[in-house]
Amino acid sequence: MERVGYLGRGCWAAAENIAFGTGAAAAPRRIFEGWIHSTGHRRNILGSFEDFGVGLRVGSLERFAGVHVWTQHFGTLC
Repeated sequence: MERVGYLGRGCWAAAENIAFGTGAAAAPRRIFEGWIHSTGHRRNILGSFEDFGVGLRVGSLERFAGVHVWTQHFGTLC
């Protein structure tokens, strides 16, 4: 958020969804289904944000290999 200019502004709103999984649980559809069926994550997805970004990093997390970590970022500048 800082790199794209949100945190240096005087007026902004932002939200974030994060999820991770391995194997079939890491597939985009499975991750999105988890978010859309969670009240807080759904609120972010269906909110009135103007900007959206998605990220994926694949690697190790704690003792697990092949972990897919998904993020969604939402933002609005005033």
